[in-house]
Amino acid sequence: MFLYFFKSLLQDRLTFRRIIVKNNAKKRKLYEAFIETLPLLTSLELSERMKVVDVLSTRVYNDSQQIIAQGDLADCFYIVESGQVRITMKRSRTKKDQEEEEVDIATCSRGQYFGELALVTNKPRAASAYAVGSVKCL
Repeated sequence: MFLYFFKSLLQDRLTFRRIIVKNNAKKRKLYEAFIETLPLLTSLELSERMKVVDVLSTRVYNDSQQIIAQGDLADCFYIVESGQVRITMKRSRTKKDQEEEEVDIATCSRGQYFGELALVTNKPRAASAYAVGSVKCL
């Protein structure tokens, strides 16, 4: 009985492993194809683009969810895989007014990126970003 259970468990483990490996390979191919379409990364060598694919992770955001906040420190940038992202900046209403309002400055959609400026300049985020509907970013 124990031997049967052990063999069954081992087969389930191997099946599970095959499914995971197959799923990861499929996801990698999708990322590779997506990366090939991005003008930002076309100047990279193939091996460099594959390194980018190796470190990609997907994040999903709900409608109106903040993705980055103006003034925060940066450790990554984002590429929109699906959906739209609203980019805003805080600005004073008048020169004398201390109260600030958020003003829309851009909208990013599939294949566009945001959050790179803070990485390049090594300064805090210059703008905030919010999901418009469901958004998937790399």
